[in-house]
Amino acid sequence: MHRIHRPGHRIRTTALWIAAIGVGVALGSVRPSNAGDAAKPEADAVGARPILATPGQLEREALALEILKTPVVAHATDALEQLYLADARGRTPSGAATARRAAESTAAAAVYTVVNDDPARPVVFWAVNAPHRWFGMALPRAGYGIENPDNVYRGFHVDGASRYEIRGRFLAPGPAELHFTVMDMRPSKGKIQAEGGEFLAALRSDALEVAKDGSFTVTVDS
Repeated sequence: MHRIHRPGHRIRTTALWIAAIGVGVALGSVRPSNAGDAAKPEADAVGARPILATPGQLEREALALEILKTPVVAHATDALEQLYLADARGRTPSGAATARRAAESTAAAAVYTVVNDDPARPVVFWAVNAPHRWFGMALPRAGYGIENPDNVYRGFHVDGASRYEIRGRFLAPGPAELHFTVMDMRPSKGKIQAEGGEFLAALRSDALEVAKDGSFTVTVDS
C-alpha cells in the first residue's frame, strides 16, 4: 500500500489523474473509505470486457452523449469556435482548419468533467481520448492542453474531507509506466493552463508496493 499526501496542504474538491503508457493495468475499485454504503466499488474489469470499459465508464459516457446533444452545449461550442478563430493562431491556415475540431474536443472534455464530478461516487474515467466506437456508442474526440498520444489518461475527483482507496492489478506485460497525479483544482475552476492546474503530489509505478499477483492499493487523503 502506498499513500499520496502533501503535508500541510488541505485539499478540497480537486482532481486526481492517472496516466499510463500502455493499458495493462486494471483499476477495479475506487471508493471513499469513509463513505460507507454511499460508494459502490467498480466491478472488476478484468475479463472479456476491455479494461477501460468499466460499468461506470459506460454509464457516464452515455450520459455525456445526451448532454452533448443539448442546445446549450451546441451554443457554447459555437461560441468557443469563434473565440479560437478570432485568436492570432486561429487566423492561420492550420488554425482555421482545426478550430472546429478543437472546440468540439474541448466541449466533450468539459462535459466529461461534469458527468464525473461526484467525489462520493468516484469512477476512474477515461476522459482524454480519440474518437471511437464501442458498446453501441460513438464517442467524440475529447481533450485539451498537452495530450500525449502514448498515454492513457484516466481520472476522478476527490474531496479533501474523504480518504480514498484505489485498488488495481498489473496484467502482463503491463504498462511501460503508470503515474498517479493529484492536481490542485478541477478543470474550469481557475485559469486555463496547459496541464490543467498545479501538481500537488505524484506517485510513479516504480515506487508502488506491488504484491506477487500484481495487485496494489493506493490511498489518497488530505
